[in-house]
Amino acid sequence: MFRYHFFLSLLLLSVAFTGNAQEPFVCKGQYFLSLTPPNSPGSGLYEVKIDQNTQAVVFVPISNNVGVKLNAMGYRSTDNFIYGMDPQTAVLSRIGSEGQAQVLGIPRGIPMGGRLYFAGDVTPDGRYLILMGVTTSNLEIVNVDLDHPEYQVSIVPLQNRTTAIFDIAFDPFTGELYGHDSRSRRLVKINHETGAIDTNFPPQPQVDQLGALFFDSFGNLYGYGAFGTLDQDKFVAINKRTGEIRLLRQGPNSVGQDGCSCPYTLQLQKTVSTDVALPCTEVVYSFIITNASGATRDGIRLFDQMPGEFVVRNVLSNPFGGTISIEGNILSISNMSVHVGTDTVRVLVEIGSDARGLYRNQAVLSGLPVQLGGFTLSDNPKTLVEGDSTDIFIEDFDLSFIRSEYQICQGDSVFIDALKYGIRYEWFDGDRSPGKWFKSRGVYTLRARSLCEEIFLTISITSELLSVDMQDDITIDLGDSLRLDSRSST
Repeated sequence: MFRYHFFLSLLLLSVAFTGNAQEPFVCKGQYFLSLTPPNSPGSGLYEVKIDQNTQAVVFVPISNNVGVKLNAMGYRSTDNFIYGMDPQTAVLSRIGSEGQAQVLGIPRGIPMGGRLYFAGDVTPDGRYLILMGVTTSNLEIVNVDLDHPEYQVSIVPLQNRTTAIFDIAFDPFTGELYGHDSRSRRLVKINHETGAIDTNFPPQPQVDQLGALFFDSFGNLYGYGAFGTLDQDKFVAINKRTGEIRLLRQGPNSVGQDGCSCPYTLQLQKTVSTDVALPCTEVVYSFIITNASGATRDGIRLFDQMPGEFVVRNVLSNPFGGTISIEGNILSISNMSVHVGTDTVRVLVEIGSDARGLYRNQAVLSGLPVQLGGFTLSDNPKTLVEGDSTDIFIEDFDLSFIRSEYQICQGDSVFIDALKYGIRYEWFDGDRSPGKWFKSRGVYTLRARSLCEEIFLTISITSELLSVDMQDDITIDLGDSLRLDSRSST
């Protein structure tokens, strides 16, 4: 009896300690990478980021050693932990935000005997950890039931047994499973319920092995591995519709890696209709909101304090409802209902007459659940840096680049382009386009207007005939040269 109580007390103490020590992640769209150095008893866990200064990929350490070898990992949306497996022993572990593993044991019924599991991800509903092997002895899909007390597995044989897939990732919106086949060097789509593999994507011969695949919250697919060389140090973008793979950035070498992400959250992107604008003109800001959390989120607030020289004029479109408040340069939309998917709020903004130079700012999306971070800052999707400001440069209203006189040859024409974003144009004949072709000589006028300034231009078009007088016969020796003098007449 004493032994039993002593053992039970130790077990309860161990469980309590483990429960207190492990804290879930906060899902904010992060990319995670595990690295297992040769002969190391444990893997390191890192967050993948783009350095703001160098624009290179960097690995920010969460833990240099989680305590186990970690591969075939995936992020579970229902509890915000990372699950993964030792590819050689099939020991399942769970990783928290502090970077230490809780060993869960060997899943019940998992095939052993030389099998190696490198590819893995958790289904969007959080129910299963999906595993795939790369050796000829385990060309199968293993579904590990994370809700089962013993993590019971079910097996689905692969219908295509010639692939070598080192990582897989679920699209957070469609639930489709993607992988990269190192043998045929192409993107593939996998049905984890039937074992069918869609290999209809075109080969990408510049890509060798992608040991880590990630989806972001907007449904974009990325990978980390070998591109152009055998060194696994490239961050790539993968078009999930065409299969095209293109290089984005270079980072540290990552042999022995696996990756996963947490796209199951709300995120905000902010763009502007032009990078360069003029004072007294109007631009359109777009606030792109994505919800990959799997449920409609109510009570969400969008807030943006624009630069002081800007004035918010109107909300052009808002698919999320809520209460709109505009006060000068401040926009607030509260009590929005953000459905699953991606949609956009578009806002008309006037740039003041005194605005000059570079302006940058970020919007805030708040009211998110605590497990999703509570709030998120807007990101500029034109860069790879996470959570950076959206920029616009305001320059003087100046059309001095248009000359007052142009010369054309007879029968030729010239195109005059006065385009500046946000400016209204009116040519001599009523044409309101910013550019115009001229085929004959004459004097023409252009009126260009902003909301507080206008410029009048007078443009002269002249034409000349070019003639050359020279004798009928000219003789020169081989290797000599002759200068021809010309004169022009109109």
